[in-house]
Amino acid sequence: MSSHVWVEEGEYYCHCTVWKSKSGTWEASVLFERRIDHANEFVPGLRHKIKASFNSEGEAMTEAIAYAKACVENTKTGL
Repeated sequence: MSSHVWVEEGEYYCHCTVWKSKSGTWEASVLFERRIDHANEFVPGLRHKIKASFNSEGEAMTEAIAYAKACVENTKTGL
């Protein structure tokens, strides 16, 4: 089972994803894409997997959204 939230932050689209692992904890990742790149046929993106595990889906998603915003604010998206 997984959940997805799309966040527009600064010059980026951030696709936040959380999923339940086999161990029962929740994991999260964020895919970053530049908004300007969506004018092209091919849109490059870079996914960051958050290293921590979480106890709930809500906790994982909250952290993924906060991580996405922090990466954009600190220019740490990798793009």
